[in-house]
Amino acid sequence: MGKHEDAEKLHREVLDCKKARLGKSSPDSLRTCSHLAFDLHAMGKHQEAEELHQEILKERRAVLGDAHHETLTTVCNLAAVLQVMEKSDEAEMLLRDALEEMNGDTSATWPEVLDILNCLAVLLHTEGRYGEAEPFLRRAWKATEAALGPGSADALQSSNNLGSVLQAMGRHAEAQVILEHSLQGREESLGHNHSDTLQSRNNLGMLLKAVGRHKEAEPYLRETLATREA
Repeated sequence: MGKHEDAEKLHREVLDCKKARLGKSSPDSLRTCSHLAFDLHAMGKHQEAEELHQEILKERRAVLGDAHHETLTTVCNLAAVLQVMEKSDEAEMLLRDALEEMNGDTSATWPEVLDILNCLAVLLHTEGRYGEAEPFLRRAWKATEAALGPGSADALQSSNNLGSVLQAMGRHAEAQVILEHSLQGREESLGHNHSDTLQSRNNLGMLLKAVGRHKEAEPYLRETLATREA
């Protein structure tokens, strides 16, 4: 039996105990239910995972409200499962509704709200809807910088995501500035050989190569390859 199967069995046993002792709507029961849904998702049991996340979301909305951080976390979790199941329209509607519940508050800096912004942007990016993804990525980047600082790992990941979308839109000069910012920040905060730093270095090299600046691209790409093979 694999680790996810072991975890599923354990979480089912714990969940049954908590439901009997605390009730199915208790915070502890819902957290264990969420862990079980993750196990099911990891094992490819997406339909069961979706049903559990839907149940958790219903309970948390009723008890905690739509804007509570645990409710928003569940929204992200459910949207991720829906995307894997190729239900992108449902996932998009779920995420957009969650943002609307925040009343368009661009100053919101809760990690879960930022996760929703990023999840929605990634969904749109995956579908090639780059122009729609861009404003969500910019909002996530600025909000993350405000909440965690411009050199935080989350802020630098947001900037890297935005640079990739701008590159896909053919706005190479803007993308280069942002990807250079991401690379510099990651080198300073994470180190030269960290996997996130390598991602930024490779992205910048690929951008330069795409616009025909091969001599400038070469050192970035060579260094990335050498570090990964070391």
